[in-house]
Formats: sequence, C-alpha cells, structure tokens
Amino acid sequence: MSFQGFSDDAFQLLLEGAADPGPAWQKAHREPMERFVREQMMALCDELTAEFGRPYVYRLHRPEIFWKRQVGILSASDSVGYRLELTFTGLTIAAGWSKERPWQRRAYQDAVADEVRGPALTAIVADLEDRGWEVVGRLRKRPPPPLRADHPRAHLLRNRTLSATRGVGRPAWLQMPAGSAEVRALLREACPLVRWLAEVIPSAPP
Repeated sequence: MSFQGFSDDAFQLLLEGAADPGPAWQKAHREPMERFVREQMMALCDELTAEFGRPYVYRLHRPEIFWKRQVGILSASDSVGYRLELTFTGLTIAAGWSKERPWQRRAYQDAVADEVRGPALTAIVADLEDRGWEVVGRLRKRPPPPLRADHPRAHLLRNRTLSATRGVGRPAWLQMPAGSAEVRALLREACPLVRWLAEVIPSAPP
C-alpha cells in the first residue's frame, strides 16, 4: 500500500478517541482506525524505511493511549532513530536518542567532551535550532566529574538523552500522497543528529 495521506476521517477518529476511547468505542471504531490511521502510518513508514531505518508502527492495544495517538518508529540503531506521532492536532516528528542505558551515558559524555566530535555536535544542534527544531534531553544537575560546570559544552554534557522535536501540525500536504516527500525532507534535516548519535551510542555494553 502506498501512502495516500491522513484524511479528515483519520483526524476525526483521533479527536473522538482523545475524548472517550473506552472499550465500547474501541470495538465500534477498530476497523476505521486501522484503515484511516494505522494503515496510513504503516504506508508512510514503509516509504521512508530505505533511507531512515527499520519501521515499527504501534498496534491498537486495549490501553486508551493507543487510540489517542498513532506512533511510527524508524530505527537507525537499537537506541537511536526517528519517531512520527499523529494526534488530532497533527503530526509531530522527533529524532535522536530517547532511552538511556547506563553504558550509553559514558559513551555519549566522552564523545561530547572530545575536541572533534563535541564541536561537531554543537554545530548540528545550532543548525537544527535555526531551522525551528527544539533540541532537548533529560538533564542532570551538572556535568559529570571530572568535567567542570564551566566546560564549553556543559549544556550538552548534562544530557542523559538528546532528541530534536518539531511540530508539523495539519498542513494540507499531510492529507495528500505527496506528504511523504514533505516528511522525508524534514527527516533529512535531522539526519546529522541521528548519524552523530548512532556512531557514538553503543547498543550493547562494552
């Protein structure tokens, strides 16, 4: 199936689901939710997977959260990748490293402190922010010892995760087949961050 766009039906279903997606509503609306929302997210991720990574689209499980939003993941590695989240307000795109494991923290900190890789990340973050992305992470109070609070990249060293997020909303192209090209262009903006993180964040303990 090729991506056809998220129709008005998709957004209406997500709006209703956000209000009251209880068991009775889920049973009555499973088929249209699969057809208008989940299948279109699967089609969108399938068109992007060759360039951005292995796809996974969340299933419609019993918990209400799965009926209020539809999430698609494109994994560049086991710990780094892209996230597409659709709600009744529109699409939000995130890219980066969102789940910290203990052995990853030190690898990230060493890379940020490095005098080649660290400035490269600073430049990537600045470029994304200039393009309208919000770059955030889970923060610790201060850089890890022996690094000092006045380190030139202290703001990045404090991060336990790091992701760039951009709210797309509901532009007209999101309801059209050409929307996949627009999403692809936005993901390409975040590619440098994902590549940097995928190179330094190990998937398994050393």
